Amino acid sequence: MKTSKKLLALTAALLMIICLCACNSEKTQEDETATVHFDTVDEAYEAMTAAVKEGNYSDAVKYYYSGAVESDNGDTLNWYYYSKALDDYENDGCIGYPLDLLQNMIGDDFEGADEMISELQTIARYFDGVYYGGEGYFLYFSEGKIAVSIETELTGDVICDGELLYIDDEYYWAVHNVNGDDDIQYKIIITDTGLTIETAEKMDSTATEYVGDYTYYQGELPILYYSF
Repeated sequence: MKTSKKLLALTAALLMIICLCACNSEKTQEDETATVHFDTVDEAYEAMTAAVKEGNYSDAVKYYYSGAVESDNGDTLNWYYYSKALDDYENDGCIGYPLDLLQNMIGDDFEGADEMISELQTIARYFDGVYYGGEGYFLYFSEGKIAVSIETELTGDVICDGELLYIDDEYYWAVHNVNGDDDIQYKIIITDTGLTIETAEKMDSTATEYVGDYTYYQGELPILYYSF
């Protein structure tokens, strides 16, 4: 891993101790930052890595904040971000945020990361592209992130407006919230000509602004990123 990447990962980890990113309509920051007692840092680290290997990603995140965060093992942050990404994906259906973590916060040679990146990208690429419709809206889907503009095409680097979720074989549009629960607003349906956006009523959403039919558009796809 490059030095700049290590510094970025360490800085992000310290920030996330204070303000974790949640991606679930039920899970809260308090749940994620709950800790358990370990006698030593090494014990917490071993528990974290064991939990990841067993597929208990929520527990792994908890053990990180229960002492593993203080470990001087070079892979500590890799294990943490991997468990965080898999927890958001497998338990909450998130695509954009886990993919962002796996691509930007984990070492290139960390075992399992490439396989998960490929799995998430396979889902995201069903949607990647530009769409036009509704009330003159352009929709941009890239790597599980979503951006919107009105009658003006986006270019360059753009802060995303939402992210793609995959829950119970259905696709949703959610607004990511760094201070609490994500807001699942729309259901996304793939059509022969593009996408249909519907209010996600079964998620208790009343959002209607972007509801409508959208067709594929031959436009430039900007680089979408999160603002946190």
